[in-house]
Amino acid sequence: MDELRLAPNDHVLINALAAIFVSHVRPGPHEDMMIEIVRDAVKKANRQHLYVGPLVAAVEDFLNSSQAGLGANHAEYAVRVRLVAVLSWRAGHALDALRGAAA
Repeated sequence: MDELRLAPNDHVLINALAAIFVSHVRPGPHEDMMIEIVRDAVKKANRQHLYVGPLVAAVEDFLNSSQAGLGANHAEYAVRVRLVAVLSWRAGHALDALRGAAA
């Protein structure tokens, strides 16, 4: 998979990714928590020169946590996490192209 490098201070993109995860993965009042999870995953991804994988892993960690309380729906949500990661990766490329055009 191509690289998707995000800046930890890119609040617009981080918040957008978090909103995507919240709406597709775990509907409910968890937006602040998801923003922090995504922001932390972005920092880890940049430190390790990894890209989409840490975002997926961070959300899967959340799904596996007792806070998520998903029970039998875990497999369905895990599939959605992967789908959203791919969509986010594509969105990242689109944003990179827009940034390049604006520069």
